[in-house]
Amino acid sequence: MGIRPATVGVIYNFLCHCEELQTDLYDETVRIQSAHRLAPLLERLQQDIGAKDGPLTNAKLKSLEGVYHLYNRAWTTPNEEAYTQCILRFDWVGDALFYTEEQKFFDTISKVPVDEIHHGVVMPFGMNAVLIGKGDSKDLLKFFSLHDFNPYPDGHLPVHMMAGNFISVYSKGPHPGCRAYVIRVEPDEAESKFLLLDEIDEVIRTHLQRADWPNKFKLGFLFGNR
Repeated sequence: MGIRPATVGVIYNFLCHCEELQTDLYDETVRIQSAHRLAPLLERLQQDIGAKDGPLTNAKLKSLEGVYHLYNRAWTTPNEEAYTQCILRFDWVGDALFYTEEQKFFDTISKVPVDEIHHGVVMPFGMNAVLIGKGDSKDLLKFFSLHDFNPYPDGHLPVHMMAGNFISVYSKGPHPGCRAYVIRVEPDEAESKFLLLDEIDEVIRTHLQRADWPNKFKLGFLFGNR
């Protein structure tokens, strides 16, 4: 009863993979060979809802390993032209990828201090990378879909830029989706910031403001009025 939860997780993962012992936990169909505490979740997701066809695989996602700045509209001030620069870390543990997002900034408009850490799994899905995670200090669920990479992940060359969309589910809602832009940085350069309109790079701002579909088309598609 005195074993730390992290140690229990490592022992659990080991017994799931150990051919020599073959306890009731052993499963020869296990795909994820990792001691990360979220490895069982990633394994279950890929077995139950993972894409049946590539081209992305767990091995190719190793190209994402490293530290990035994540840019998106500021959720603390949704009605203003404000943005956040957060720290996004991808860790390669065993043969799978996991992520950590750090948000630590002060919203100078709403006067709101933010200090949060989110952890989650990274799953290949067709040509996309899907991130599913939760907050450490509150009930927050987060879902990213990254579809734009430069260069495209091959498991060898590091990815320098990524873009896609995400949605956060917290409290009552509503929970609108937002665009995300991600750029690789040196680990000692990584920091969180709250950025006003004139403080964010124009290229990044343009990307975050761009709509995937015109609103008229979206409404027509949803309600059958094409």
